[in-house]
Amino acid sequence: MKFIDTEGHERTHTFDYCALYSSGYAEAYAVKPSDRVVSKPKDGRPSLADTIDLIHAQGSLDGYAHRAVIVTDQDFSPGNVHNARYLRRARRFRDEKYVQEVRALLSTVGSRVLFHTLLQNSDVPGYRRLAVWNLIDDGVLIPELSGHVIDRSWLRVISNDMEVA
Repeated sequence: MKFIDTEGHERTHTFDYCALYSSGYAEAYAVKPSDRVVSKPKDGRPSLADTIDLIHAQGSLDGYAHRAVIVTDQDFSPGNVHNARYLRRARRFRDEKYVQEVRALLSTVGSRVLFHTLLQNSDVPGYRRLAVWNLIDDGVLIPELSGHVIDRSWLRVISNDMEVA
């Protein structure tokens, strides 16, 4: 992506990835260590924060993305990384048979349930675990606490965007 820096030099920036949503909205992501966001490189280039501001101000995103986002190591906890790995795996190996099995179990519990409870009495606990993660991803189950979701985590049961009583 081309832009002009504050000294009039033409520069380029390559975003790490672009997320295109089903609505057509697009976000360009720059992923860097937090110490590189505001500090200026020794070669005179603008900092990443300044670069993104210049790209926005000059309209360089037009036709590429609606917004640019900076993501750093400070934006994610180890728990977020753990959860993202499970969500990615669950998406890749989604099996509707097990997802429906867990949905049926949810009709027998109250408004909250321990993650581990949903794994009990399963012939294939690994698939059941992925199905629970699929339902977390679908918004049917919501962890009560942010961070690392484990077997002892409490999950709120949501049905039709309303909490089950």
